[in-house]
Amino acid sequence: METENLMTGNIHHTATAYLTFVALDKSGRPMTLPSLILKTEEEQRQKSGGKNQKGDAAERKDEGKRQVILIKKVLYDFGTHV
Repeated sequence: METENLMTGNIHHTATAYLTFVALDKSGRPMTLPSLILKTEEEQRQKSGGKNQKGDAAERKDEGKRQVILIKKVLYDFGTHV
């Protein structure tokens, strides 16, 4: 995603998203599709970037859980039970 300053015409990259789509068969269940044929270095980079994003999201989720546990422990130590 990009933003553009309409006064100056400057364009700035603001976000990148990697989406996962699931193919469904006629009964609505996930089905296997043939692998992608990546022809360019850019396509290969994009595919590997999506894998990294998935791993990063899992790490952020785990870190968030650790922070919640830590906050609960601090509150408990101060006598506030949550």
